[in-house]
Amino acid sequence: MKRKSISVFLLLLVIATVGVLVWRSNLPSGPTRNKVVVTNAVVHVDENASLQDPKPIRRYKIGVLFPFLASPFWVNEAYGILDQAKKLNVDVVWLSADGYDNIAKQNSQIEDLAVQHVDAILLAATSATGTVPAVNRASSLGIPVFAHVTSSDTGKVLSSVIDDDVSIGRKQGEFMGKVLGGQGQVAMLDGPAAADWSTRRVRGFKDVLAQEYPGIRIVAERYGTPDRDDALRLTQDILSANPNLNGIFTVADGMAMGAADAAVAAGRIGSITITTASFSREAVPYMEKGLIKLNVDENPVLMGRLSINNVVNGLNGTPVPQIIYVPNPAITAQSLRSVDAAHQWAPPGWTLH
Repeated sequence: MKRKSISVFLLLLVIATVGVLVWRSNLPSGPTRNKVVVTNAVVHVDENASLQDPKPIRRYKIGVLFPFLASPFWVNEAYGILDQAKKLNVDVVWLSADGYDNIAKQNSQIEDLAVQHVDAILLAATSATGTVPAVNRASSLGIPVFAHVTSSDTGKVLSSVIDDDVSIGRKQGEFMGKVLGGQGQVAMLDGPAAADWSTRRVRGFKDVLAQEYPGIRIVAERYGTPDRDDALRLTQDILSANPNLNGIFTVADGMAMGAADAAVAAGRIGSITITTASFSREAVPYMEKGLIKLNVDENPVLMGRLSINNVVNGLNGTPVPQIIYVPNPAITAQSLRSVDAAHQWAPPGWTLH
């Protein structure tokens, strides 16, 4: 009986050991699974530079996360990512949080991608701080995390392709200050409260006004989703409360178009200077009519292509820089025709599917 008990015990031990081994084999193998070499370099891409496409050493599977896809910028950037992935023969699993407030949803998406054993995650964060725990967990499972457009406040994000958002805000502040002659009242549509890209643009704009144009006073400031409908509603309220308003700063041109619609409807567009960023195709008619005076270009298609190239380079073992900045030229009605549309916009009629 004793010998039989020992035999049963050994059999159960073997079964348990095999089970553990099988379970472990279904997990990423740890931090060395895809070793990514990151340098301390900060690269500023030249506006006229041509892309140097990498060749993947195998067919990678990359999880791509968006915070929001209801504005022109994100559609254009998504086109750059997906078209470049197709060009490089890379598989993409893309997911949207469907709103900057949906931080928990995006965290769940990060964890789902890690369980799917993707080779890397390319994240545009809903919240710089709110996504930190999920990013850290994915990294602990050996999933390299890269960022595009907007990052997470953790050192576990290896490399980012982003705009110089402080500079974007500063360019708007400098333009606004000159047009208003250093005097007047402005309102600010600050975009999502928790997104790092919008807070940096706001900081850049305010820094210029404080340092160079102290005679310009900020009389209203609102957070909101970067789309036309939300901005229309916010601007209507601002115009009603501020009859002497001279300018409106917006973080993205989805908001600028809504602000312009509100100003036109109120009969006040002639006395209000609107500045913005993103340079979406939908904003061009507004600029041609003089409704939006300045639009700082974000090169969204170029950003998407660079983001995929950056991930592939990292997975190939090619050293990648810590930050890659895309070019951000300031566009006015006079310089509209000098812009390379291939870096800006998805083809007409293109949709995500």
